[in-house]
Amino acid sequence: MSGKLVVAVILALQVTASVCELPQPSPELVDKYTDLKDSVYKLLAYAGIRAKEALEPLAQHLPQSQAAKEYVEELQGKPHVQSVVKVATGAAGELAPLVDKVRMAGLGLYETYARPYVGTYLDQGVTAIKDFVKNVLPAEEH
Repeated sequence: MSGKLVVAVILALQVTASVCELPQPSPELVDKYTDLKDSVYKLLAYAGIRAKEALEPLAQHLPQSQAAKEYVEELQGKPHVQSVVKVATGAAGELAPLVDKVRMAGLGLYETYARPYVGTYLDQGVTAIKDFVKNVLPAEEH
């Protein structure tokens, strides 16, 4: 009976060790992903600025906008809200390395198993979307 238990434990450890060895992405794929992520973040920030510029004059004339502004200022002054913001910021900082590990594992799995089949189509789609965005929002604006 104990021999079977030892064999079961050894097999379980081998399976666990083999599951933890995920493929690593190539530096070329990581650079491509990082560039795409940065350009998306810049585009979202620019779109947010443009939306704020467009909506701010409209919101100044609404009576609800002043009440909402006062409510937000009141919330920012409460210690409970400030502590929640601090905890959330700290948790995000603590989770950043874990998120990077998961991201790299996902990129490695994508490159190993999915990229040979869908990589060209995905690249063509991303290129088409980039061209469309460049026509809608010229590069010097964002």
